[in-house]
Parts: sequence; C-alpha cells; structure tokens
Amino acid sequence: MRKQILKAVIAQLKLIQQNENGYFVADAIDTDKAVIKHFDLWNQQLEYLIEEQPFDTPAVFIEFLPISWRHQAQGTRDANITINLHVVTARKWPTRPDQAYTDDALRFFELLDTINLCLHGFKGENFGSFTALQSTTDTNFDELMHSTEQYSTMATDVSAAKTQHKVQAAVVIEM
Repeated sequence: MRKQILKAVIAQLKLIQQNENGYFVADAIDTDKAVIKHFDLWNQQLEYLIEEQPFDTPAVFIEFLPISWRHQAQGTRDANITINLHVVTARKWPTRPDQAYTDDALRFFELLDTINLCLHGFKGENFGSFTALQSTTDTNFDELMHSTEQYSTMATDVSAAKTQHKVQAAVVIEM
C-alpha cells in the first residue's frame, strides 16, 4: 500500500511545471519538464548534508508516519495514512520585505501552494482523497528552505486479501 501511495504521489507532483511567466502550474502533461527535480523516501537527509549524496532542488522527500491498521474480513485492512512531504528548495536571496527581489525569494511558498493544489482531493486505486493537515516552515538551514507539508488519506490494503475460488462438484448420492 505504501509503495502504491508513494508512486502515485510522485506521479502527481511531476505534473508541476513553471510557465513562461515563472509561475507554477499543476496541469502540465510533459513530466520531463517537471519542476521538482528529486524524489526519495525521507531518511533525515537534511541532518547529514555533508555525508548525504547530493540532490537537486527542488526536492521532495516522502515520510510515512506510523500507521494504525484496522483489520476487516478476508485479509483486508484499512487505515488513515498520514504522510509528510519534506519540500527542499535552494535559498538564493534573503527574504527581507524591503528587498527588490523579495518576490523571487518567497517563490518557494508558491511551490508549496501548487503542491497543495496538486494533492488536494487527489485519490487513486485503494486510497481516497488527500487532505492537507499541517504545514511547517523550517528556516534552520543557510542555503536551503525546508518545509514540511502533511497530508492524510484513507486507504484500503488488499495485499493479504483471500480470493474466493468457486469449484463445481458433482454430487452423487447412492442409496
């Protein structure tokens, strides 16, 4: 189930591109022009930047929070699944409001809004609509901006579902 959600979220976020005016759009079809350059599972990449393999920005790291499954019949289970998207962008300019390039410096907020536009209501096979829960902006990094966007979806996992097989049998009753 997690693999399915991971792949679906990545495919959806690959739709984000920049138009000719520099604004982000989420309805693009050419995924080769995707704005987000790197996707991966979250593994505390920002805490070990020196040792970590370099990655292009913007980058999105996907973290699955603990899942509490509710078991249903025949090997099916469901849960509310919460993910954190760790969105990392390069910080090129100071964000002081008195600077001529403030709009460019704050463009990462527009990317976050476009990610929300892209994921709000997004659903797929065996999972329902994503809803945004929480946003956190982390400014502890000199050359990077890190924001955590939290989303939730209701998912049904059928990986252990038992299939029913119908067998025809001839019944002979002897007396």
